[in-house]
Amino acid sequence: MNELYDLIIIGGGPAGLFAAITASSSHKKTLIFEKNDRAGKKFLMSGSGRCNITNAIDIDLFPQKYGEQQRFVKPVLSAFTNSDLINWFKSRGIIMKVLHDNKVFPGNESSKELLDVLLAECKKASVIIQYGEIINKITKTDDIFTITAQSGTYYTKNLLISTGGASYPSTGSTGDGYRFAKELGHTIIPAKPALTPVLIENYQFSDCSGISFENISVSIIRENKTIYKTRGDLLFTHKGLSGPVILDASRFIEKGDTITINLTRFNDAIEFEKDINTTSNIQGKKDIKNFLTLYEIPEKIILNVLSMLSIPCNTKTAELNKVCKKQITQQLTVLPCKVAQKSGFNEAMATSGGVNTSEINRKTMESKIVKGLYYAGEVVDVDGDTGGFNLQFAFSSGYTVGKAISPSPTGLV
Repeated sequence: MNELYDLIIIGGGPAGLFAAITASSSHKKTLIFEKNDRAGKKFLMSGSGRCNITNAIDIDLFPQKYGEQQRFVKPVLSAFTNSDLINWFKSRGIIMKVLHDNKVFPGNESSKELLDVLLAECKKASVIIQYGEIINKITKTDDIFTITAQSGTYYTKNLLISTGGASYPSTGSTGDGYRFAKELGHTIIPAKPALTPVLIENYQFSDCSGISFENISVSIIRENKTIYKTRGDLLFTHKGLSGPVILDASRFIEKGDTITINLTRFNDAIEFEKDINTTSNIQGKKDIKNFLTLYEIPEKIILNVLSMLSIPCNTKTAELNKVCKKQITQQLTVLPCKVAQKSGFNEAMATSGGVNTSEINRKTMESKIVKGLYYAGEVVDVDGDTGGFNLQFAFSSGYTVGKAISPSPTGLV
């Protein structure tokens, strides 16, 4: 037999690198296989290179940012918190900054600087990284994994699959980890784009691209039932909808759903209509286009809505009948947008789906099916909201794996 490793990691993203650093702090012999010519290719793209690494909200509030996986992620996030991550980089010379929306970025907003620190720590811990490596087959006999790679055959006591999901396939995230996991006996929840914009059928707002709204109410309707309701910031695009509120909701959205948007500060159309009736007694001489701008709705949006309702934009507000007022208030408080499709993996920031979490020990990230097999990061069926939650899970799950393989009384790495 060739050299036996304590840990082999497939995938050199943040989860894999951090697992290697953590495990090697106890002098475990660790090897990383990375299919690209450099590590962290997708990590370098995060936040358009600025790297929103985590979020500053209380760690107890983190689990609710992961959809249906709240219970699974809780012990992982508690083992290595957002504060731990910030302090880990601080101790290595990188000070983080917190924005008004609690997003956390490195001080100079450089993902490369963070990656350089991770790679330097790997080097310090004698972690070996082999680039451009293709894995062909994984088997296990007794307590040893055999990894058949393009460059040869390798053996390890423990194996971590941290290959990422299927988003941004140009970075190498092509779903390889799903195949490995399935061959080793795991169930794969079908991968779908997450944190992705949506395209809208018969879209009427192409000329409104770039217009945004803060903290507005959005609902997802399927078969005449509201399946999800939330609030957040929304962005109109050339072909549909984006912004944090849409990206976060995209895990629940399917083709054919209707997204309804309340573009006003009112709770519903009835409340809005009452205010219009009151205000029009004073401002009735204004044409309806200018009148509606009093409600802080952008003019381009108003013009499109009036056009959809066949109401001339120069109609005096006092001349509008009850039917027209009702149509306007209904359209602006429950603007219906039918989903043509979600943008694909090329635009998705994350992946929904992956290795079934019911088959993973949530305290160690070890497989319940194959002893010594671990998973971390996006390859697992965990996707968080936008705002640094997915990267935090990557680091926390990588740390959890490293500690499970190399428990140490010294605490954090």
